[in-house]
Amino acid sequence: MTATGLNMLEHQMKFQVIPNDVKRTWNEHVLQVLVPTSLILQIILSILGNLRKYNPKTIIRITLWCVYFLAYAIVPVALSITAQSALESCNKSHPASKHHRSNTRELMGFWAQFLFLHLGGADTITAYSLEDNDLWLRHLVFLLFQSGVALYILLLSWPGCSHLPLLSILVYASGCIKCFERVQALRLANTEHLRETMLGPADPGPDYVKFLEEFLLKKSQGFIVKVEEVLENALPTIRAYSQTGREEIFEAYNLFQTFKRLFVGLILTYEDRDRSTSYFQHLDSACEVFRAVEIELGF
Repeated sequence: MTATGLNMLEHQMKFQVIPNDVKRTWNEHVLQVLVPTSLILQIILSILGNLRKYNPKTIIRITLWCVYFLAYAIVPVALSITAQSALESCNKSHPASKHHRSNTRELMGFWAQFLFLHLGGADTITAYSLEDNDLWLRHLVFLLFQSGVALYILLLSWPGCSHLPLLSILVYASGCIKCFERVQALRLANTEHLRETMLGPADPGPDYVKFLEEFLLKKSQGFIVKVEEVLENALPTIRAYSQTGREEIFEAYNLFQTFKRLFVGLILTYEDRDRSTSYFQHLDSACEVFRAVEIELGF
């Protein structure tokens, strides 16, 4: 090496922010840190995902927000490091360590599928906000790419000297199912999809043009015709007297099916309004009214 090259190397080592020993230690133990961290984040999401439904504390919301996005970001980093480590293990050409390299690839392949399974998320929280549902297509592309990375790592570890690659295949299949469930849940909870499912059959109303044509035709033929107003049948009154717990839940669920349309920007008809008014007016006390609303909010 020339003197200029030595000077440049000394200059780089002098201004190096992270020492080589720290880099080497990090590369050797990074997966030992990322895998337990990802698992801990999933456990926290499973606990706080249910807790946020009835506990509005700010500290819980902030913690859940940080954990939710950190859990979704740590897996791609871990998968990329795993892929690099598995590829380096394949490229080593020492015949004496062939068995050791095979075991390393198998272990890397298993941990990659284990991390990929975490992308499916906890069952208690699929999306943090409504905006996540609208971005379901972006989540689909992201999960497809990560599934390709996990499959690539799995192929690097195949065939193996043990049954660990077979177990990795099962874990990979479970991860694909979990990711599909997550994307499907986001798609079904999309605002546009919800609005389409809540729209009832179209009610065009009376055809006044056709009615007037028939009226004039009959009158021109000499028939005695006149216009009379037909009173509509009154809406059936929802019975609310001496309800059992089962009937109370059933009626609150029917009201929920009506008023959930407000959450997607739809409007209610006068029939919906009158039916709801009729139900609440026949309740005996304010406690029963608030009880019905509580059940609706629970749904």
